[in-house]
Amino acid sequence: MDSKRVDEEDLVMNILSGLPVEEYDTLK
Repeated sequence: MDSKRVDEEDLVMNILSGLPVEEYDTLK
C-alpha cells in the first residue's frame, strides 16, 4: 500500500466511513 499517497478521495472515503481524521492518521 502506498501510505505516502493520500488523495482527497481517500479522505472523503474515510469521512464517509465515519472515522475521525485523527484515526485516519493512525491508519497510515
